[in-house]
Order: sequence, then structure tokens, then C-alpha cells
Amino acid sequence: MMSLLQLILLGCLSVGLAQEPMTPSTDTCIITELKDLKARVDKLEKENQDRPKVAFTARLLESGKQHTGPFSVHTTLVYKDVVTNIGNNYNPATGMFTAPVKGIYFFSFTNFGFMSNGAHIGTTLYKNDQRIVSAFQYKTDNTEDVSSSAATLELEVGDQVYVRLPANFKVYDDEYDRCSFSGFLLFQTGDALKPCNSADHS
Repeated sequence: MMSLLQLILLGCLSVGLAQEPMTPSTDTCIITELKDLKARVDKLEKENQDRPKVAFTARLLESGKQHTGPFSVHTTLVYKDVVTNIGNNYNPATGMFTAPVKGIYFFSFTNFGFMSNGAHIGTTLYKNDQRIVSAFQYKTDNTEDVSSSAATLELEVGDQVYVRLPANFKVYDDEYDRCSFSGFLLFQTGDALKPCNSADHS
């Protein structure tokens, strides 16, 4: 089966051959354009292969069941049970995700808890020291509640994203793993590829 590159080159060659009259100058121009096209495709294929793979999911507890909180101060949650950590950019010892490249990332988090002792259920997603989004469930007559939220963030290299338990809030987790934190790289950003310009070959 013909590769995409072969099909592109064949199409370009067909267009060139269909234009009359053919001259040595035309032949040279077509060959030059085909070489340039192949070089660009090779570059794009290499960039795709070299593109970083970043994704993680972690659950709050490795085993057992427990309430986390309420505390008198804001507390970073440490999701210790790592399900996926492609690129090893999530640290299960600190609960921090550190961006390895500049890009657009997606994050989500879920909470579960029992309403009791006047404490609310919920957490907040942070980028460095900036509060991004929260998922709260305030005390009601329900015996248990869940909350979740998500955000798409533009990160620089070294930016940190984490989930924090606000003061006087709590969560609960058990074997059903209803408290989790996930994220992945949507695409890398940076300098745009230089577009093809026929004037460069004149």
C-alpha cells in the first residue's frame, strides 16, 4: 500500500506533467519542489515522533478507607495510588504535576464525601499559586455527595498543577476510588513552523 508521502509526491508529479509544454527549466522546478516537499514531510514526521507524551491518573488512597480533613488550613491533596503516569511528570509523594513542555493541558478531579460534623465536601485546582476552579458540595441533608470539575490550562515549562483541600473541607475515599486527579497534554505550543514559500527557491 502506498504511503501518504508517495501519494502526495505522485499527485504533485502528475500536476506537473499535465502542464505543457515541458521544458528543462520546468523539470528542474518540479524536482526542486518535490525535494522540498519530501523534506518538509520528513521533518513533520520526525517532529511527531519526538512530540512528548504526557498523561496521568492518580487515586487518593492506595488501599483502605479514610476521611481526609477537615483541616484548619488549606492542604494539598496527595493522590498516592498512581494508575497512569506517562512521562513521570506527576509526583505521588507531593501531589504535584510539573509541566515538562510549554503547551495546552487538560485536568480533571473528582471528590466524594459524607456530610457530617459541619464540614463541607470539595477541592480546588491550582496552577502554581493561582486558584483555577473549585468543586464544592456544601452541607445538606444528604448523607453523601460527589463533586467534580475540569480545566484546560496553558502552561509554561516548570508550572505546577495540584489539587488543594480548603480549610474546613473534607473528602472520603475507599475501595471504590471516587477521589481522583487526572491530566494530559493536548498539544505543545511554541514557535510555529515556517511556511513554504516558493520565493525562497528563486
